[in-house]
Amino acid sequence: GLQGKEPRWRHCVNALNDPFDPIISYGLGRMYIDKYFNETEKKNVETIAKNVSEALKTVLQNYTWMDNATKANATKKIDNMVFRIGYPEEVKYENILNEIYEDVGNVTLNGSFLSTYLSFRKSNAKYKLKKMGSLFFNRTKEWPHDWTKVSVMYSPLENSVGLTAVVLQHPFYSFGLP
Repeated sequence: GLQGKEPRWRHCVNALNDPFDPIISYGLGRMYIDKYFNETEKKNVETIAKNVSEALKTVLQNYTWMDNATKANATKKIDNMVFRIGYPEEVKYENILNEIYEDVGNVTLNGSFLSTYLSFRKSNAKYKLKKMGSLFFNRTKEWPHDWTKVSVMYSPLENSVGLTAVVLQHPFYSFGLP
């Protein structure tokens, strides 16, 4: 169990990294993927996901207990499945990170946590609203959960699967191993 009170700095970081609306995940996540998960690994896992989908469609066609209409619907569902692998694409671009945090200003150890928290919240909300209002907004590219945590996600409503870069580490995944 916990021994004593949680350190103040940890409480502050946790408040900024709320799992339902992680304000600092873009910046922290970018630092993580720069160090531990690269584009080659991301492409490799995307290929694995595609191969598993194709294998599943092949197995599906061999089922004798399913009628052809059900097989066609199941195949269509597999074809339309959205895979979110590693991290959102936008975190690779410095200009987008700057846009996400443009209203934050300087953060110092001696500054007011409340004003820092509110500036992060404002900047995050502004970025999300701007993105949703864009002509190029694509819901299938959005990550509905915190991608900076060890997490695997399946959403039957969105027909999507998410594997974060954090979970795509040893022992679950190691690049180059069969």
